Amino acid sequence: MGSQRERKDVGKTLFATRKLSLWMTWFGGALIILSAFLVTLEVFLRKLFNISLGGADELSGYAFGVATTFALSFALLERAHIRVDALIAVLLIFIYKKSQPSH
Repeated sequence: MGSQRERKDVGKTLFATRKLSLWMTWFGGALIILSAFLVTLEVFLRKLFNISLGGADELSGYAFGVATTFALSFALLERAHIRVDALIAVLLIFIYKKSQPSH
């Protein structure tokens, strides 16, 4: 078993990781909003002035990928995904049963 100091260090690290993950999730959400504005601007410029910014759809795809990555990592840290919770519960029961001495 770990010492009190080791558990405290792990707790601080986990707190910092969760805080960073939350910030990155908000950043990912902001990227999606910005990409929506970029695509909207692109559509208006194309319709009104027949000019294109070029690459707005690619940038939106990248923004979506980054935002999804950050959101999934946050969901994993917070155990917000029902399938992960179910798997963890099943694995804990399995490990508990295997660790018990057989009669």
